[in-house]
Amino acid sequence: MNSYAVTTKYLTDIFSSNPLVNTVIFGSDLDINKTNIFPLVHIIPEGVPSITNNRLEFSYEIAVVNQRQTPNNSKTDKIYGDNLIDNLNVAFAILGQEMNTIANQYNDFDITLESMGQAQPIIFADKNVLDGWLVQITLSVQNNFETCQ
Repeated sequence: MNSYAVTTKYLTDIFSSNPLVNTVIFGSDLDINKTNIFPLVHIIPEGVPSITNNRLEFSYEIAVVNQRQTPNNSKTDKIYGDNLIDNLNVAFAILGQEMNTIANQYNDFDITLESMGQAQPIIFADKNVLDGWLVQITLSVQNNFETCQ
């Protein structure tokens, strides 16, 4: 398996193992499957910031979202009338737990967290009315590509 596939599988496995996460998806469209079960983690490939003889770096955006529920009392209670705060709290807990795992836990592939951007809130996103957090991360892995000489 090449380094990119190993790194992507590592990320999906980390988030899939979290008991709060129901769905992990990979790719560009967040809201295409109406049968998704939330909370959902969306892993988006971003780019390759660095290639050296020893290490490869891959950047990803990680979005952790939950579906907004709006009960009947939301018209009178503007702050706590829906589950926005709960959604942000659960999504942040998932993101925090797994970023700590990635940063601090040894793995067989020597994948390391090189950088993590500031978490940005996602509020009322897409057709399913999703709330959560988005963060950009860069992971590095041993460069196992062999070149012909």
